[in-house]
This record gives sequence, C-alpha cells and structure tokens, in this order.
Amino acid sequence: MRKLLWVLVVVGILLIGSGVYGEEVTLRILSLPWPQTPVEQRLANEIFTQKTGIRVEIESPPYQFVEYKIREIIDSKSDEYDLFEYDSQWIGHMVLGGV
Repeated sequence: MRKLLWVLVVVGILLIGSGVYGEEVTLRILSLPWPQTPVEQRLANEIFTQKTGIRVEIESPPYQFVEYKIREIIDSKSDEYDLFEYDSQWIGHMVLGGV
C-alpha cells in the first residue's frame, strides 16, 4: 500500500513538473484485484487527490483477464492506462514474447 502511495507521489511530481499543473488530471491505473485495491483507491481519493488535485481511477478486472489486458495495452501502444500492475510470474513469458 505504501508502495502505491509513493508511486502516486512520484507521478504527481512528474505531472506537476510537466506543465499540466492547474489542468484537471486523472491518473488511470490497471491493478490486480487484490484485497488491498479498494483501500488503495480510498487512500488515493482521501490523501493523494486532496494534496495534488490529481484524480486517481484504479480499475481491477478479474485476475484472469489482467494479463491479457496488459498485453493488449502494450501491443497497441494504448494510452488507456498511465500505470499497470502485473503479477511477477508473467515477466518471463512477457519477455520471451517481446512485450
């Protein structure tokens, strides 16, 4: 959970430094549906958005669809999500597949 908050803080700093400060910004995250995901969304809403003005939308589809969705995002170079979380057991397969 702390890791996600640090990632959000770093992304917020990068967005502020990129000149989008003052504009309405939404950070879109594709996450695995872990039990802590709703808590991360709540903390993002209550702490991160309040401090930075940057909204956070965490989407967590069923686990069995996340790997496919990540491959789809990478292959199409989609900007649908700003960040995505993956399961470490997928790394080898993704590297061998050229993802």
